[in-house]
Amino acid sequence: MDGIHWYFVRSSGIVALGALWLSTVFGIGLAGRGLRGWMPPAAAVHLHRLWSVVGVGSTLLHAIACGPPRDWVPGGDEVGIGALAAWVMLGVGVSSAARQWLSPSAWRGIHASALGSYVLAVVHGWRAGSDAADPLFRAMMVAWTVSVPLLLGLRGVIALRDRPAAPRPSS
Repeated sequence: MDGIHWYFVRSSGIVALGALWLSTVFGIGLAGRGLRGWMPPAAAVHLHRLWSVVGVGSTLLHAIACGPPRDWVPGGDEVGIGALAAWVMLGVGVSSAARQWLSPSAWRGIHASALGSYVLAVVHGWRAGSDAADPLFRAMMVAWTVSVPLLLGLRGVIALRDRPAAPRPSS
């Protein structure tokens, strides 16, 4: 890979993962109502959608720059993991565009797979990224790897705290 091509592949992948991280963060906040009081729900929905579109677009640019469509086959190697993440992400995007024709439970089930796509994308970044020795890249990857499980845990704590108390039996 020559210099400009290498930089484009790396930068489009990093932008894609950063945008997907932001989309995931806003999605977790919306689903758990953890953004309540921090920003209006409409703004959070807008930011979730915006970063989703930026992430999908950057992923598409990254995939095109990485190689021909024959390389976009899901598998167990570094490239295959990234391809699987992209295909799942595409399915989530299509389901969101077709939400009006899906039942709420079907849409939620498909949309929940976005978290799996994010995890696969992070694994792809750790394994395929030739920037692994770069301290800034490592710091971003650590932040993107650790923050989502922490936010999911916080969402669970908030859900437990806000759960209505069970009625006490009368004596």
